[in-house]
This record gives sequence, C-alpha cells and structure tokens, in this order.
Amino acid sequence: MAGCHSAPDAAACIPAGTLVLAGVDLGALRATPLYSKLPAAAVAIIGSLNSASSALLAYNGKDLLVIAQGQFTQPPPGAALAAPGIALFGSPELTAAAIAQYRTHATGAPALMALSEPIAKGRQIWIVTQGGFPLPLTGNAANLSRLLKNTESVTITANVAASLTLAITALGRTPDSARAIEETVRADVTLAAAAETRQPDLANLLRSIQIHRSDRTVRISLSADAEAAAKLLGALVR
Repeated sequence: MAGCHSAPDAAACIPAGTLVLAGVDLGALRATPLYSKLPAAAVAIIGSLNSASSALLAYNGKDLLVIAQGQFTQPPPGAALAAPGIALFGSPELTAAAIAQYRTHATGAPALMALSEPIAKGRQIWIVTQGGFPLPLTGNAANLSRLLKNTESVTITANVAASLTLAITALGRTPDSARAIEETVRADVTLAAAAETRQPDLANLLRSIQIHRSDRTVRISLSADAEAAAKLLGALVR
C-alpha cells in the first residue's frame, strides 16, 4: 500500500478528530529481512492481520483505530466490516465513527491526508501528525511528545528492504521553534548514544543520525542494516 491513496475506500473510514495517521504496506513489510527482527509486540500485531495487505492507523489522542484492507468477506475476530475488504479494529465508539464516516465517501482527516500525499507512495511505512499537542508516550519515546509542541506538522517515512532508511521532517511553528527542535534532537541523540555503553554498535548508529535545519524545517535521517535497525527499535520501545 502506498498509503490511503491506493485505497480511497479505506481513507473514507478515517474519522474526524484523528491527530496521527499512519500507513503500512503489510505485504511488503512481511517480505523484508527486518520483519523477523521486529519487537515481538509488533510482529504479533502484524501477524493478527494475516488477511490484510495494507492498513491505516488512526489515533485521536486517546484511542487507536486500525483500518485493514484485504480479502475480508467476514469480520475477523474482534473486528467489524465497514465494507467487503475493509476491516476495522478499535473501540466500539471509534468503529462506529469510522463506519459513519465511510458512508460520507470522504475522509474525516483532510489535513492529514494532504500531509501524506507527497510521502506515502512507495513507502512501506509512513506517519503524519499535526503538531501542538502531546502524545501519551513513555520511556525514550516521551521525547517525541515534547517535540510536537513546537511543530506545525511532522512526517515520518521508513523504507525497509535489506536495510532501513528513516526520514523525519518537522515543520516548526517559527524559525526559533525549529532551532529549538534541532537543538533538542541533537542533545537527545548525544545523550542516548552516550548511554549505550554496552552496545557500541547502537551508539555508533545513533551518532550517524543526520540532522539539518533550514528556516522552519528540520530534517532528520538515518540509514541502518537490518541488525542495527532491530537494535534501534528495541531501544525505542524500552
């Protein structure tokens, strides 16, 4: 799935109030060397969607809705069908909202869809979010929540094959906000690398992260082989 753009019916299930939107090409991801190295929780989630070729994930700040597209003629366990081929996994409230949205034949998150247009095609994983609000993240990932307060939007893409190529673009509210984002990311990366005394390969990978700023835009990029990417994912979910 290039994202919702190859699946307009799935995009019509995205309910209003969605703050974070992600797309996953499940078929392509399962075929990559990195798949077997993903954290167990991620493999379990993807494995539960065996009949799905792609999925959209919509998060409203409280609950997550998974919009899976595949060969669904009957609802999978724990899911509801919005239409043949589109299965919804989520709370009863979110599922009902998605079905109601689907009947309008239009997405409930047009701004997020617009953000995804330039980045979704050809990527196995992409994420878009509007800034200005915190996410309920813990551990190392909590830093992402703090950064969002200074942004208008953030886009993330991941190409996964024999290696991982990760690209993050954060649009600051002002040039000063972008500078604060850059400085915070650089400091966090430096501290994270210094803390990995038992995993020098991971420390070197963190030090290889590229960070560039131009006016309000901060770009962060990383390339890693499958083994290094698995270590990085493990560190992020600790």
